[in-house]
Amino acid sequence: MIIQKERYVVTDSTKFIGKFSVYDTATGEETPCHNYHTAKNDAKDKNLIKQMSSYCDCCECDPCDCDGVSDSKE
Repeated sequence: MIIQKERYVVTDSTKFIGKFSVYDTATGEETPCHNYHTAKNDAKDKNLIKQMSSYCDCCECDPCDCDGVSDSKE
């Protein structure tokens, strides 16, 4: 069993052969990059920004006070 600690990880691109992508493990979004070095730096930067942010993905509040429970806006 593989445990991923980071939200953004570097993977082989599913769109371009021989290229790499930054994969968002939370949303499943893939961002293509030209080479491994670019993808590694992009993932590192995105993970660092995510760790420093107190912005809540669940309820869009800053700082988060919802404890991860969202009231439906729809």
